[in-house]
Amino acid sequence: MDLRDDENKTGSRGFQNPPRIGETFKDRFEIWELFGGQRQKGIWKFPGEEIVNAYSSEDSPYPDRIDHVTGSIEYRGQGLSGNQSLEDGNRYLEEARISKSPIRFWFKPSKGRVVFKNWAVVTDRTTIFENDQQDNSAERILWFLAEVGGPNSKDWPLEVINSEVLDLPEEERAISRSPEHLLAR
Repeated sequence: MDLRDDENKTGSRGFQNPPRIGETFKDRFEIWELFGGQRQKGIWKFPGEEIVNAYSSEDSPYPDRIDHVTGSIEYRGQGLSGNQSLEDGNRYLEEARISKSPIRFWFKPSKGRVVFKNWAVVTDRTTIFENDQQDNSAERILWFLAEVGGPNSKDWPLEVINSEVLDLPEEERAISRSPEHLLAR
């Protein structure tokens, strides 16, 4: 099967019976079988849905960070080699940021099962220099996600509801400071 066909595949559950928070799955292939969409990309949509899904794994080459106290997430954009840009999955996240649309955040602990961990809102992004998979310095997009109670804004913290959507340039100059502790700042 051509990988492009993946995106059009509707799974056995489809969007009529979407995943529930806390529901676990053996792997990305099982999610694809049940809901369709994409079985490899870290940022995707299920067929027939506009909701963005963002996947993170402890064993991933992307150094995502989760603050387990606040639920805030520092999520690396799509693209392992070279400079990242606002295309493909990164475009999905940018559209969700601008529209303040909720996204599903999926997480796979090391040697664990994939879980639909929580709903989140993309609150901000920045561009940093970080080594890519070939160990070359590259521009990486960092997305900042805030955990929210559900897809309906009535379940969100007031600071998320009242936060301003920042007017950010399409191409942002990368900051040269170390990416460590950006989530805390």
